[in-house]
Amino acid sequence: MPSPYNDIVLEHFKNPRNTGSIENPDGKATEGSPACGDMVSLYLNVDPETKIITDIKIESLWDVDKAIVEFTD
Repeated sequence: MPSPYNDIVLEHFKNPRNTGSIENPDGKATEGSPACGDMVSLYLNVDPETKIITDIKIESLWDVDKAIVEFTD
């Protein structure tokens, strides 16, 4: 069965960008289910004068490698 994801999506799964956390972020949001362990947090910093995002990071607490194998096999 072919993958439901295109090459760009799979490239980002295999080589994630902007992962991790930001110390003292201007904003942070966390969502998911602690009961099953699937959690994701988004951190960002915003320039106060321009209101433009200057840094953004995502931190996930789930097994991405397992998901990639399931999606690409």
